[in-house]
Amino acid sequence: MNFKNLKIAYAVTVPITARTALLGQLSYMQLKGHSISLASSPGNDLEMMALNEGIPVQAIPTEREMSPIKDLVSFWQYWIYWRKLRPDITNVATPKAGLLAGLAAWLARVPIRIYTLYGLRLETTTGLKRMILLMVEKLSCASAHRVICVSPSLRDEAIRLKLCAEQKLVVLGSGSANGVDSKIYANCPPNTEIECLRTELNLPTDVPVIGFVGRFTKDKGIAELVAAFKVLRLEFTGLRLLMVGEFEDGDPVQEEIRILIQQDSDIILTGFVPDVAPYYHLMTVFALPTYREGFPGVLLEAAASGLPIVSTNATGARDAVLHKKTGFIVNLADVVSLVDGLRYILSDLELAKKYGVEGQKWVKNVFNPIQVWENIEQCYVELALNRNVREN
Repeated sequence: MNFKNLKIAYAVTVPITARTALLGQLSYMQLKGHSISLASSPGNDLEMMALNEGIPVQAIPTEREMSPIKDLVSFWQYWIYWRKLRPDITNVATPKAGLLAGLAAWLARVPIRIYTLYGLRLETTTGLKRMILLMVEKLSCASAHRVICVSPSLRDEAIRLKLCAEQKLVVLGSGSANGVDSKIYANCPPNTEIECLRTELNLPTDVPVIGFVGRFTKDKGIAELVAAFKVLRLEFTGLRLLMVGEFEDGDPVQEEIRILIQQDSDIILTGFVPDVAPYYHLMTVFALPTYREGFPGVLLEAAASGLPIVSTNATGARDAVLHKKTGFIVNLADVVSLVDGLRYILSDLELAKKYGVEGQKWVKNVFNPIQVWENIEQCYVELALNRNVREN
């Protein structure tokens, strides 16, 4: 096995995951001399990754939810693909690809198998669904030689749930799936662009803005965010809530919350935007009252943009905020705690600025993408080296 030219195959369930969690990483690995490929369900994002990263891709349709017949077909297609490709290393991620592609790699006897744990959907489920998801995660971990957890608290939760042997679970560096290029977010767009955005969104100048970026789902704490906003706008004149993203059918918010968001003139909805970076510069404070995460990239993006952060002590989220240094960590599912954290920052703009500066420094120094990618490549090489030692 040539450690300087490893054949590394990535797989995720849907291509948008690759666009958000692997962009730049695959071309970096290729520049380091490795042969890289990517498999996922078909879609425009998969084609974009092929073009931008300069790598071969393979479309293997995979359902996100349970679908026994289609799952068997996907498993079979992955097994055929791995047998034909003969990679040295597979790195699979997200629950369905982690299970189907991971088990297929085991059956195809891929020499080194990695499962990257981006988060645990089971954390906010109960009953039979939780049991099924727990079994899926245990099987995904069992089929891998190494499980890369994208945050320290995610590793702690995996250990608590006994997903696999503790020594198999690792966090590379300080965590994060792909790092954040702070330059993209730190540089404020030209005034003309900002003013155009304000006009387009009907967002007045010089009003405080609570910002949110992400999926509008229960797990993101949308109900708590809206409840906190309703309290705070009675205290802060002109306060707006800027929500960048879209409603999702999976894990939907309550219908009454959805209607309130759509009808309240002080809540500004952007819909899907291809580039979120300029929108951070319209915000005063960034809020993510999430119930679960792996390692939320939006918190690093917001910090890189110079924003103070308020997020919860949920798995993953608490690793992306330095409490009372880059923002506040508040209690999960606690509107009073969320209101207190946001109020503290909105009441003291000097403190907000200080937290923003500290956040920018932290992201730049700790989560530079090159550092994250170097850690991942080092993991590949060490696993290849150790296997070679064992074989000899």
